[in-house]
Amino acid sequence: MLERRLLVLQYMGNAPFLATCERCHLKFFTPRELGHKLVEAEQNMQERFDSHKCRPDDVGEVATLRHAHFRVCATVKIKRR
Repeated sequence: MLERRLLVLQYMGNAPFLATCERCHLKFFTPRELGHKLVEAEQNMQERFDSHKCRPDDVGEVATLRHAHFRVCATVKIKRR
């Protein structure tokens, strides 16, 4: 089973904006008003992560597949004509 760990997926400047729990793949967002306050943004993200509980039904192959789909959709750049 995967370890419960916070993984930052996207930054707004230097501040973490989007992160996920590596175990249950729950997403965490930083409020936009903290986007330019690095310390406060990191603390907010860590507090949200620390207070969440991984649900057993979110852990496993289905969650991994959902997460993989999210990562592919979020990272592919589409050229528009």
